Amino acid sequence: MVNPNYPVIAEEWGPAWTAAGAAVPSTRWVNLIDRTLSQASARRGKQYELDQPQAGEYGITLGSQDGALDPTNTAGPWAGKIQPYQPYRRRAQWPPTANLLDAAIATGGEGYAAMTWPGTFGVKSTSDVTGGVVAVPSGSLTAYQGTNTLRMAVKSGQGSGTRIAYTDTVAARPGQTYTFQARVRNITDSTSLVVKPVIAFYGGADTTSAPVTFIYGSTSTLTGSASTNSWTLITVTATAPTTGGVYGMCAGFSTGASVPSAITVESDAWQLELGSAATTWAAPGTWYPIFTGFTERWPTTWTDGGTYGQVQPTGVDTFALLSQVALKDVFLEEIDSHSPRYCYTLADAAGSTSFADLTGQMPPIPAINSKQGPGNWTAGTSITSVSPTGAYTGSTGSVVNSNPVNPGKDSPAASATVLDLPSVGVTGPGYDSNGGWTRMLAFRWTDSLPPTNKAVLWETRRTDAEALGGYKVYIDSTGVLMIDFTAFGGSVTGLSTATLAANVADGNWHLVMFANDGNTLQRVCVDGHPMDVTIAFTWFNQSIRSDYVGASYFNTTRNAYRVFKGDLAFVTEWPTLLSQADMSALYTTWKNSAANESSDARYARILRYSGYKGASTIGAGMTTAMGPADGLSGMDAMSALNDVVTTENGEHFVAADGTVVFRGRGARYSALTPALIFGDGPGELPFEDLQLDFDATHLGNDVQVTQTPTGAVFTAKDTASQARYYSRTMTRSLNSASALECQDAANYLKGRYSQPLTRVQSLKLHPAATPSLWPSLLALELGTRVRINRRPPGAPMVSAECFVEQIQWDMDGSGDAFVTLQCSPVDPAPYAQFSDTLPQFDVAVFAY
Repeated sequence: MVNPNYPVIAEEWGPAWTAAGAAVPSTRWVNLIDRTLSQASARRGKQYELDQPQAGEYGITLGSQDGALDPTNTAGPWAGKIQPYQPYRRRAQWPPTANLLDAAIATGGEGYAAMTWPGTFGVKSTSDVTGGVVAVPSGSLTAYQGTNTLRMAVKSGQGSGTRIAYTDTVAARPGQTYTFQARVRNITDSTSLVVKPVIAFYGGADTTSAPVTFIYGSTSTLTGSASTNSWTLITVTATAPTTGGVYGMCAGFSTGASVPSAITVESDAWQLELGSAATTWAAPGTWYPIFTGFTERWPTTWTDGGTYGQVQPTGVDTFALLSQVALKDVFLEEIDSHSPRYCYTLADAAGSTSFADLTGQMPPIPAINSKQGPGNWTAGTSITSVSPTGAYTGSTGSVVNSNPVNPGKDSPAASATVLDLPSVGVTGPGYDSNGGWTRMLAFRWTDSLPPTNKAVLWETRRTDAEALGGYKVYIDSTGVLMIDFTAFGGSVTGLSTATLAANVADGNWHLVMFANDGNTLQRVCVDGHPMDVTIAFTWFNQSIRSDYVGASYFNTTRNAYRVFKGDLAFVTEWPTLLSQADMSALYTTWKNSAANESSDARYARILRYSGYKGASTIGAGMTTAMGPADGLSGMDAMSALNDVVTTENGEHFVAADGTVVFRGRGARYSALTPALIFGDGPGELPFEDLQLDFDATHLGNDVQVTQTPTGAVFTAKDTASQARYYSRTMTRSLNSASALECQDAANYLKGRYSQPLTRVQSLKLHPAATPSLWPSLLALELGTRVRINRRPPGAPMVSAECFVEQIQWDMDGSGDAFVTLQCSPVDPAPYAQFSDTLPQFDVAVFAY
């Protein structure tokens, strides 16, 4: 029976999944609600606005008398599949109904104008390669309920059991009996189609496999009509297995016989419910997430002489995962984000004669000498340049210097040291299934003049004879970077990059990338300026044997010519064709550590570097020119994200559904009215307990803001506050390129924190006792503006305007539930919008 005063609760675990980039799956869940034994507690957010966000936490005790949830039970239904950091969530449906489906599925896509494969809202099809559509019936046809139906195509000749429409978004409760019902019809005139409803259960951890257990209902024959508005009710009942490990379920309908001709089917009014019989169809309530995260620990206890088993999994949200990710220098992160085949940074210690691959996929690569002698390679060389701006900041460390005796000449053979790629199995570019690849190299020519003839940076050929195919990247006698492509037959096509960089023999650092699409497209990027050219032959897939960096090196005679003189770094290859935008982004991170990007772009960058693949909502930031991201090395991703939020003076959190949310400071500035009002007046949401604090711990009347890129300190003081409360220093570091923004920040912080503010330590609400609270509290999210009204007996009403900083849910198996909020006060001064002619950072004196 559904309790009309308490939501339907789903306690869902994903044993078929791993952390997988912290993405929350939409399918393959097991509902453990039957095993819950104690209070479930979920907490997200932070205490006050100045505190760092904490990872969300979730705790529950589950019964495991049968040992099914004991990770050490090798005979259990999920043996070997119980692991840390598997998805876990608690959801609640309000208003509560028997229908366990999402509203869009149950109502034929009401509220959706379209559906795209593999299903916008969880409906899929194997009979329709497009996945089906949300349709508004035409002519005399109408939906069974509402205005929309699900419409799927069924091809002629498809066999029995082809799934026409199904959903796999429902968590299964092992051992429970379910009934599925739907209305279906055939809208193709003069045709007949046999269909049968189906409930199917997934029984393995292979998330790409089809269900292993299918239970079908009775077949129904649908006579086609494009004008007759009749529906056929189909139903099926099935019990979820208790052995073998259930990993989720799906329900829908399939073909019941071979399909004689192409047919179009519509369906509506789906319902999946607990029980052995279908009840009256009801539009389901909204499913609200309470907590979404990952199991971090899975402790097991056995009491009563080892006969009573319990597990107490603790869950954490994505922030806990991000705090474990150690970042590298921003350029190295950008390299790594595109999955390189190898990256030899050449930043190894002084005295090194072999060099390590950053990715760990290739062995260390040796530097070898020509038979004429060494080219005086020196590892551990400092990064220098002729011009003050001629170096790069995206990576720290050292480089290799090549200082041969006779550089840049065609003949005679010269002493040289080269990087020996063939010795580690690199003989020409590796490439993806499309044949594309990209190579990259950073260099600095250090001679006072350009090469006499040529100075080769990187050369690949089939044999010692140049006419047998390959390429050569070199600096010519005018200081221009050139790339020669040599066809298999011997013809040579030269590509000058003079339009991208007129002179690369200037004593400064340069970054070159060159790539091929597996055919005739060649893509080149010098110092962030990409271009595409078409060469009328392909050359990447010749039988390459010679692949060296630093000179033209003949691997059979060990002679070297056209030796490079200068510094080298970042010998890198990707087995894909990078886009022009990717190449430009690589240069930006290499040259200036992605300086001057907006705070939202920086946040998204760090999230990408962390390997996060889940959902995110990143709002626009008002800091439009961040300083360089040159302090990432050794920092964890969570701390790096916090620094961006501090500079922006915004907020970030993991939403109840697992989405990572970033909001700029404008989000709170524009929230001028409360979304919810708590109190004891008409229309207000009642609370049971309120604890306030007139907080002096956050006072700050001597504000000092340090601009991270320059070290400059910007100050704002409130002498009246100092006279009243003594001097109280508040410091903050902002990675902003704008000095005016830093001063605005100091003024804002002084205005907000120079006087004590009333804070809400605890606002306790009891939705189980007041069911009207359920929809408001289930939809409540961090950062929401609320108003709290108090009406003391015999005194005027007092109101507190606040933002929600923390939400804690406490729910037990007896049907009780509490929600406790912690809130921070809104700014004491109103915000102003100045003229558009003012700089963007001057939005308001107290709203930097």
